[in-house]
Amino acid sequence: MEIDKPVKILFAEDNPDDLELAMRELSQNGIEHTALNVISPEKFIEALHNFKPDIIISDLRMPFFDGIQTLQFSLLHNPDIPFIMLTGSTDEETAVACMKAGATDYIIKDRLNMLPFSVKDAIQNKRLLNEKQEVERVLAEEEKKYRLLFETMTQGVIYYSPRGEILSVNPAAERILGYDAERLKGIKLSDVKWKTIYEDGNEFPVEFHPAILAYKGKRKINNVIMGIIKPNKHDIIWLDVSAVPQFDEKTNFPYQVYTTFEDISEKMKTQLALKTSEEKFRLLFEEMNNGLALHEVVFNEDNRPIDFKYINVNSTFEKLMGINAFDIIGKTMYEINPDFDVLLLNQYCNVAIYGEPIQLEEYNKELGKYFDLKVYCPLKNQFAIIYQDITAKKKAENDLKAKIEEIDQFFSNSIDLLCIATKDGCLKRINNEWVKVLDYKLSELEGKLLIDLIHPEDIEDTKLIFNKLTTNSEAETFINRLKCKNGTYRFIEWKFYSLNNLIFATARDISQRILDEEEIKRKNNELVKTNAEKDKFFSIIAHDLKSPFNGLLGLSEMLATDIEQFSKEEIQNVAKSMKSSATYLFKLLENLLEWSRIQRGVIKNNPINCQLSEYFNQNISLNSTLISKKSLNVSNTIDSNLFVSADSHFLNSVIRNIISNAIKYTNLNGLIEISANKINDKLIHISVKDNGIGISENYRDELFRIDQINSSPGTEGEMGTGLGLVLCKEYIERSGGKIWIESELEKGTTINFTLKTI
Repeated sequence: MEIDKPVKILFAEDNPDDLELAMRELSQNGIEHTALNVISPEKFIEALHNFKPDIIISDLRMPFFDGIQTLQFSLLHNPDIPFIMLTGSTDEETAVACMKAGATDYIIKDRLNMLPFSVKDAIQNKRLLNEKQEVERVLAEEEKKYRLLFETMTQGVIYYSPRGEILSVNPAAERILGYDAERLKGIKLSDVKWKTIYEDGNEFPVEFHPAILAYKGKRKINNVIMGIIKPNKHDIIWLDVSAVPQFDEKTNFPYQVYTTFEDISEKMKTQLALKTSEEKFRLLFEEMNNGLALHEVVFNEDNRPIDFKYINVNSTFEKLMGINAFDIIGKTMYEINPDFDVLLLNQYCNVAIYGEPIQLEEYNKELGKYFDLKVYCPLKNQFAIIYQDITAKKKAENDLKAKIEEIDQFFSNSIDLLCIATKDGCLKRINNEWVKVLDYKLSELEGKLLIDLIHPEDIEDTKLIFNKLTTNSEAETFINRLKCKNGTYRFIEWKFYSLNNLIFATARDISQRILDEEEIKRKNNELVKTNAEKDKFFSIIAHDLKSPFNGLLGLSEMLATDIEQFSKEEIQNVAKSMKSSATYLFKLLENLLEWSRIQRGVIKNNPINCQLSEYFNQNISLNSTLISKKSLNVSNTIDSNLFVSADSHFLNSVIRNIISNAIKYTNLNGLIEISANKINDKLIHISVKDNGIGISENYRDELFRIDQINSSPGTEGEMGTGLGLVLCKEYIERSGGKIWIESELEKGTTINFTLKTI
């Protein structure tokens, strides 16, 4: 294979002799080339961008960087550039490593005569790859054009299989048929859901479908009109369908059918409407509630309108006017009424000549009636007059005028918010109370959309009420929030009523009532929750008191009745049990009394500046016997300069309970670490960490709840009341801090809490 143009070769070779030998081999084998050699990573990367090589030849090992690094740079820049690795090594593993890393070929320097062949093969392979990519690009472009045409056609397109199954559809077909492609795909023409009919309403057999005829007849079928009745619907889609079979080039046998169709439903409806319009017009003409008279203009020799004659009248006109059609049809107006108004004659004739309709109001003295006249031009030089008796309407207008005056007085004097609005929420009229509540001027509110004043969270609910009023005129009561001019919101209670496309509403500002109700509700909820928690708490306390009391009673009864039967050692054991029960009861009652005093507000929070480390040291000292008994290592690393702002009693109680828990649940020879650090200028974070038995996640969530108190025994069977951490939480939160627990079973527990610093 000959290379028909110079090749740009980027070398990475630190040995000038090897570079010269490589270039000589290429030239002697007819490879015309332009070469650039680099020996540093920076120059190599620069050459990739600026030199733009056709092929890269790199030494495997060089002082500043190696061939694997140049290969990685090359692959990152352009993985399509052929890469040939040169090396003096004959190690097969090295060759495999280079090829796995992505090299195109591997040449040993002792065999540089193979380099020209490797370069030619690499250039040829790259050319073939480029040609393949170009072909794929062209095919993709053609496919894209076809797909764009298929998906943007306004005509529906369906491909059918020889068995009449839908293979694919375009978006227009989905839109026309009302089904998406996934539901249509695979449906057969014989499917009973696809009921088709002829224009006369008779059933359209499947075997006569254009797709079937085109496939069987091996010919194009054009412009077949058919109607499709959708399942569970009464609508008919009328289609103009054409079908074209598509043939296999080798067998010349159709393998699918391409059908196109156009929705002509509107056209069919128009044709049907034209057929029935004349009948409907005739029926309307005779049965309409208003009188109708059709006239034709009479011209003189100068083609000037001078009169008009009656062509036709309906029965309602006869009744309204007390005239028999037989007496007037064919006669002119001046034959019937010589005193007819000339100005009115000219107006009527102008409608007939120029086609511009007019509307008039007329009072007939002889009949004592008011008529609304609508005059229009049905045909050139003709005019029709529709007579509507509005005598009752005129009376109603007078009555309405009087009522409007009453409403004006009502609007002016009402202490409620009154409003008349359109059904889209446009405020047509409001009273002055709105100004007092929202602080807008009347001119700023009237004509404004109510939706612009409504709180964003209340918009959807308000829209639902307005939508309901469009179909139901019954009164609706509703509460939402309206925006005041200063940006705040007021709660408004509405009562809506719909009448004659308008909404009438009365409203009141209930903002204070809402606030009062919410405060009452909040306090009630707190009370209910507190009572429930206390009920459960006292139930637990009663249970916890009952067991040790039963023990005390039982043991004391044994001593009272059978003391002679017990040895001194047995009596001592009973006494120890009684002491243990009494101690537990004392602690429980002591904690219960303290909790009760907190709830009743007897214990006051009087914060002072407390040296944190000293309080911990005091409580560690108080528990020194228990610490020694379990051989615990207790470390207090709190800086002596850290002070907190807390009630001394509160702080002692918190530290005592937390230290006691850490000792109780830490195994023999265990470790307890106490530390503290400033979070910021206002808070200090304190932690007491042990490596004891830990706490399960489910139980951990209940430790601070008054309605879930219970206590598990310590590592040496020590008992607790379960109230300690509840008291800690009360004290810490009253001091402006927080408390939380981190724990994992068998890995220990860390109790964290924060307090205010001075």
